[in-house]
Amino acid sequence: FLLLACAIIGAVVAVGGTAIAISAGARRRSFETAALRVVGVPRRALYRGGMLEQLMLLGAAVALGVPAGAVAARLAMPVIPEFADATPIVLRYAPPALPVLVFAVGFCLLVCATAAVAARAVLSAARPARLREGEQ
Repeated sequence: FLLLACAIIGAVVAVGGTAIAISAGARRRSFETAALRVVGVPRRALYRGGMLEQLMLLGAAVALGVPAGAVAARLAMPVIPEFADATPIVLRYAPPALPVLVFAVGFCLLVCATAAVAARAVLSAARPARLREGEQ
């Protein structure tokens, strides 16, 4: 359970780092979004496009990361040292499916929230006046 808690904390830190990286790139993307707003692309379509872009990027990380983590846990758990000669506790080296599934669902919710916040941040920064800043 300690390893699972560390994985959850690591996921939260990773989402925070991803949010910071997304916000750093938001300035550049706000120019592109402002240009699209000037030519008449609806705000809702831009929000949906930004959300889908982030979901594809972050979703690919989840789709690759969860199975890779399960394989890594499967390989690492048997080599963790045990200090008792005999124990009444049954040692299972495969990660239990339910906590992994709960973690994956929770992480997907964090990814969706991160994508929504990122899309909203880019859209709110995309003002037509922003295009004049890009000329300098």
